[in-house]
Amino acid sequence: MAKQIVVIGAGPAGIEAARTAAKAGAHVTLVSDAPVGGRAGWHSLVPSKVWLNTADLMGALGDAAAQGVDVADVRVNAPNV
Repeated sequence: MAKQIVVIGAGPAGIEAARTAAKAGAHVTLVSDAPVGGRAGWHSLVPSKVWLNTADLMGALGDAAAQGVDVADVRVNAPNV
């Protein structure tokens, strides 16, 4: 009879634990009160990385302007970031 395992949390560690247990033949139940990927992925770490990448890109465009590339009309559309 296969082991029955409950994994609490669907963040990166919980997903990996569930995947490993399932590959080993266990019946796995994954329980989470947050979206799959964990809270950090949806509410803090990843969204902040998007803004950091956007800032880096805007900085690079400023450097391009100093090299003669016309980037005068480049804007960040914040709701779409």
